[in-house]
Amino acid sequence: MKALFCAQALLALALLEPRAHAAVVDAPSADIVPLWPHGAPDTPEAWKGPEFRGNESISNVTEPTLSIWRPAPGKANGTAVIVAPGGAFTGLAWNKEGAPVAQWLASLGITAFVLKYRVHQVLPSEQQKVVSPVRSEQTQHVEVGQKLAMEDGLQAVRLVRTQAARYGIDPARIGFLGFSAGAMTAMNVVMKGDAAGRPDFVAPIYGAAPKVPVPQDAPPLFEVVATDDPIMFPRALGIFEQWTAAGKSAELHVYEKGGHGFGLGDPASPVGHWPAAFAAWMADHGFLPRTK
Repeated sequence: MKALFCAQALLALALLEPRAHAAVVDAPSADIVPLWPHGAPDTPEAWKGPEFRGNESISNVTEPTLSIWRPAPGKANGTAVIVAPGGAFTGLAWNKEGAPVAQWLASLGITAFVLKYRVHQVLPSEQQKVVSPVRSEQTQHVEVGQKLAMEDGLQAVRLVRTQAARYGIDPARIGFLGFSAGAMTAMNVVMKGDAAGRPDFVAPIYGAAPKVPVPQDAPPLFEVVATDDPIMFPRALGIFEQWTAAGKSAELHVYEKGGHGFGLGDPASPVGHWPAAFAAWMADHGFLPRTK
């Protein structure tokens, strides 16, 4: 029942949230690479359609890519982070959980790869039904979205790792940072994927994890959630419980206020401190140089 509620809540949030009118911010075209050079596998025919941009998000993605934000010359430290924005598997909150996150990571010397994974906008006829009692169509949409996003996430890790020399990164220092649906994608990649597609550290920000065993080679985990998140709290706590019960490295930050979808957070509020905590955590684990 919790999974069904999550599906309904994610879709309701995506469909009912007002859209801001600002162009999508992306990396230079030379730094946008196709995820599947020969075409993404398993995309349903019903999902295929023109990609939409123009507000602060991207929807109807059938050709996944990685957009690369590089550190300033001479500042790269060899760590890479794949960033997966949220959006209820109907869109990608690019200008909130994609580009600004990548820019912040690049300022730390990290090479950031924003994952434009496959998503499909629910048809207008579904918008009137999304707030009604849980419907199988909503759950099915999220299930298909999770599967395709996981495939894209695994491919992203493999591509970045195999092309490490090209990007000037250490193939053993690749992280996966996800928000909401992107956090669910990060956890599916870690918990359901193979070793070749598993990142070296993972950071689910207001996310949830599948009910499957924690892998023996599970990477260190950093997690953030707010207690007033109507969608992911307290479900997000299960990730931390799974990791610690398995004897794996995990750090959890729970903020009183923040709701769902706070991105990097307001620097003037407590929840806005999580990026600094994440940077300190990465340094503690050897993924960033320690500050003097």
